[in-house]
Amino acid sequence: MSPKPPRNDFRLNEPKPTIPGGARRRSVRIARSRVPDVAGRERLNRLLLAHDPEIAEQNRAKITDRDLELLRQIALEGALAGTPPALRRNAINFLADWPTPENVNLLVDLAGRGEDFYVRGAALAALGRTGLRAVARILADGLAAREPVEAASAEHGIVALVGAIGAAAVRAELANERRKNVLERLDRALSQATEAKKPPRGVRRRRTTADQSKR
Repeated sequence: MSPKPPRNDFRLNEPKPTIPGGARRRSVRIARSRVPDVAGRERLNRLLLAHDPEIAEQNRAKITDRDLELLRQIALEGALAGTPPALRRNAINFLADWPTPENVNLLVDLAGRGEDFYVRGAALAALGRTGLRAVARILADGLAAREPVEAASAEHGIVALVGAIGAAAVRAELANERRKNVLERLDRALSQATEAKKPPRGVRRRRTTADQSKR
């Protein structure tokens, strides 16, 4: 009787795993309604990835506070997660609409420790849109960044913050600032905010009842 041939599935120091039900199983289809988290993520992805500005603004109104936890998750997802940069950037931007402690803390963390200047810049711009006086110091640190994209985003954040709380409030928050490059960029941002409030040339201001009573 000839000896049995040696087993060819032997691997050194790797015992064959025992898998309940066998090593192979048939795939099972699951109704989407049974996985609400997947459907919710797909819905939010569609809302965040709109390219048309008008549609994007309409989609913004469809995002509610029930989406905030998922928005924060997307804002934290980097390249290893396969998240498109535009999707992550828009999630960071939308978090500014709800300046809750959780959202603001996340934006502050991304502004200071984001893995690249695109992420840090998106967080800085979003912080300005929160309208919180406390973020002025963080934006000032962003103005000192060496990366042009990051510094420019901080300027956009200052412009947005001025639009929310006024130039005087921003100057008061940064009254102790002494860094020359920060002060130069701050003055430029404040000038941009002032210009943005001016009516376009050739457009007459509508007379009010108070104006007519002065005549």
